[in-house]
Amino acid sequence: MVRTFASLAIAATDRQLVRPIQAVVLLLCLLMNVLDGFDLQATAFTSTPIMADWHLAPAAMGLIFSTGLLGVGLGSFLLSSAADRWGRRPTLLAGLVLVTIGMLTVGVARNPAQLSALRFLTGVGVGVLLPCLNTTVAEYTPSSWR
Repeated sequence: MVRTFASLAIAATDRQLVRPIQAVVLLLCLLMNVLDGFDLQATAFTSTPIMADWHLAPAAMGLIFSTGLLGVGLGSFLLSSAADRWGRRPTLLAGLVLVTIGMLTVGVARNPAQLSALRFLTGVGVGVLLPCLNTTVAEYTPSSWR
């Protein structure tokens, strides 16, 4: 049976307690995962003032919410495989950059189209992060903790 370096590293991880570097990686993954929840909560919290300020119907706000979910789906489906090609760390960082840009610039959106585009960009970043985070957490967590 041929064992790869990754399988040997995972087997070694399974026999040990969580080391400080593993704890840091797991904490960073947790914080990146929290961004998804924060993004959804911030959008939900601000939807009523946005609808009032831009005179939008609830259906229009629903479309704006949907663009974020569409971005998550497309990001997961089309871009999460980038981790296999370029590695998880660069892919996670790229997803984090997309989420950061989307979340920071959404506050300066001037109309529903801009808000939808920025929600889509944030969604793509979240879609890249979620599958990569799950795999990274599984690799850095000993099997007794999973």
